[in-house]
Amino acid sequence: MKIHILDPGLTDISGHHFDMDRRIARGLLVAGHDVYVYGHAQASDRVMRTLQELGGASRLFRATPYLIPDSVDDFAGELIAYTGQSRLLQADLRQLPSADMWIWPTIVPAQLHACAEVAGEAVVVGCVHADPGVSQRTTGAMLWRHALVEARTRGVRHVLGTIERELRHRFMPIVPNKIFPLFPYPADGAPIPAVRTTLGRIGIFGHQRQEKGANCLNGLINRMLRAGYEVVVHDSGGKLPPVDHPKLSVLGYVDDLAAEIGKCDLVVMPYDIAGYDVHGSGILMESAASGVPVVGPFSTLPGRIVEEYGIGTLFMECTEDAIFDAVLAAHRDFARYAQAAFQISRRWRQVHGTDQLAAALLRAYAAA
Repeated sequence: MKIHILDPGLTDISGHHFDMDRRIARGLLVAGHDVYVYGHAQASDRVMRTLQELGGASRLFRATPYLIPDSVDDFAGELIAYTGQSRLLQADLRQLPSADMWIWPTIVPAQLHACAEVAGEAVVVGCVHADPGVSQRTTGAMLWRHALVEARTRGVRHVLGTIERELRHRFMPIVPNKIFPLFPYPADGAPIPAVRTTLGRIGIFGHQRQEKGANCLNGLINRMLRAGYEVVVHDSGGKLPPVDHPKLSVLGYVDDLAAEIGKCDLVVMPYDIAGYDVHGSGILMESAASGVPVVGPFSTLPGRIVEEYGIGTLFMECTEDAIFDAVLAAHRDFARYAQAAFQISRRWRQVHGTDQLAAALLRAYAAA
């Protein structure tokens, strides 16, 4: 089967777009399909080189999905951005060669609306990552509903879903046909061979920015170093400066993030609580898949998963003191959290992983 992976948000190796696209491409290639990735017109050379090795890749899309509505217009910014992006996307999509399936690993309303206009025979399968705000009747929710209704009215064969359970429940009220599957997490982990018994090495991973707790990062790292822990700090954007300290390692982009997580005894996610209400975390899922306990924020989707799995402790405020106290709490009960994380990792691949996600996307294609 000929499959196009379409991602206007694909510009660089940092963030989740590149990682998600690459995992899906790998899974589908292993399953024997013809895969080609189309990214943003300004995608970096490194992105293109890497994805060329997975069947092929090209720069295509001119519309970025991350326009700030207020920068477009104070009153009608979201609607203007939606219609304008849809027009650009339609023109770009008309350049594509024929395919059996279009996969949008991170779909937004304007992209589905563009598909409603030009998809033709391709089956559209998309993964939603952001809360539509249905209960608040936001403009975003209205635009999603419009795109969904247009796709159904025009007879576009499509299935949207998500990798986040809570997001699925929030999205379902506006899905016309009530089909909105829960996809497996594309996290394979690097499962540790045995349960960790001591807490010595702590890792902080991801694309370091404000919503991931960058404001309190330096103070938190210093507290952990003074307490005697070895600390690994990673930034997929490669913007952290090197530091000369015998117990501190600073990593830029790494090709196998799970392997680095698997070298740690504990992963700390100093995430902003408001920003992660229903926003998932790939770092959390790689940690769970690897058998590594986690410290995360209360009142967030990652925090609820940490609590449900019993694999770590939570903090109430994104401050240096609160997060460090949660680290100490994890240390005091480390044996219990380490055992729970290890057990989760042993069952992980039965439900989640790159191959499981690829299979679920193909099932969505068949259902559509």
